[in-house]
Amino acid sequence: MIRKVFYVDSYPYNLISGLKMDKVKLVRIKVAIEGFFIFRFVSNLISRKSKLRIYYFLAWPKDFFLTRPRLRNKLKKLDKSTKNKKRILFLLGDPARDMMTYSLLMKEMKDDYFMKSINHLSHRPYVQVFKPDLIIISESRSIYMSRATKYARRKLKEVKILTLHGEGAINPAAFEWWSSGYNQDWEMVWGNKPKQILIEYGKKNPEKVLVTGNPRFDYHVNAISEEEFKEIVNIDNDKKRVLLTTNFLIYKGRVVRDFDFDIEKYMQLREEVSEAFTNIAKRHPEIQFLIKLHPSEVDEIYTPMVKRKKLKNTQVYCKELQENIPINYFLPHIDVLIHWSSTTSTEAWMHEKPTISVQLVDMGDLVGEFNKGSFVVKNEEDLEKKIFEFLGDKTIPEEMRNFQLQFIEEWYGPIDGKRTACVAQYIQDIINNKIN
Repeated sequence: MIRKVFYVDSYPYNLISGLKMDKVKLVRIKVAIEGFFIFRFVSNLISRKSKLRIYYFLAWPKDFFLTRPRLRNKLKKLDKSTKNKKRILFLLGDPARDMMTYSLLMKEMKDDYFMKSINHLSHRPYVQVFKPDLIIISESRSIYMSRATKYARRKLKEVKILTLHGEGAINPAAFEWWSSGYNQDWEMVWGNKPKQILIEYGKKNPEKVLVTGNPRFDYHVNAISEEEFKEIVNIDNDKKRVLLTTNFLIYKGRVVRDFDFDIEKYMQLREEVSEAFTNIAKRHPEIQFLIKLHPSEVDEIYTPMVKRKKLKNTQVYCKELQENIPINYFLPHIDVLIHWSSTTSTEAWMHEKPTISVQLVDMGDLVGEFNKGSFVVKNEEDLEKKIFEFLGDKTIPEEMRNFQLQFIEEWYGPIDGKRTACVAQYIQDIINNKIN
């Protein structure tokens, strides 16, 4: 089954796997050290470009003396049928975001192409030795991914580069940031709205932007069973389930600084939402509460909070405590989703799950249009009341449901379980020069 292929076969790539339990404390210590003023001050003295140059300088001996020879050796041992296939190199930006889509495509195309999936920072030896015909990236806006595509252009004159966007750029604060980046030949987006963003903000050629839908959303059509879910997330009860998902703006214990907003206010929001959610969990042991961290976030406050309040009915899921379980495994098997300006809510709509946006602190422009599809609460009392309305017999109002469906159509395209096949066909057409 397609859903089991990812969970069983993709995690052993060691690109998405989390740290083991005995390393959790070390991670939190590292985050605490990085929070010291002197550390941030020294780190900020070095530009991102300079940090990148330092990284590649230090990585050069390993690339040249270890990775390249090993890769050459592996290629020599391949049979002719594999050697003669067109080659595709997938560059992972954020593995937890990209690996699911890439693994689906690799399974779909495994008979036709010779494919490799690697961390984008390790691109140099693979560009030199593997010599791909097509490079697929998940974004082109970061200096790191941009550097990889420029390097590939320099070394491989005939290489084609495709951006298969890993996010829909739903947040209005991110439009210009998300649509920036060049060096690619084509870009694939989920729906017509993201295409408009690329054209308007990124000044992209409309003929080079392909609307394909999102392969990862095929999992929403082919959801795992209740038994599989309970086994994967380690739950052995049949209680009602309330899920809290965190936001991408918290990155490895620090707030992402790519946006212009009040960082302290955002940290305050995270603290207040977590407190409110765990307070409600403490008052209702008959309900199963789940906290799913964004793949980029370090569990620096959630587990300590659960332990401090001695909560037996609350589970935390993050990369430090177990494998980074994909969000789509949760959504079919919960009753209510709590979020703060998170596009996870839009995926919950695909399963007709009620969503509550907790805006305990005013975040202004960071609250996107998609929040119209969620019930907004501004304090702990209203959050608790709304949760139990939905755990009872309250349904999503027709007007809100119509908005949700329209939003999905415009931003995400069809949710029909066929998006992997659609993207694979486009890739085949690109490699065979059927799309110019």
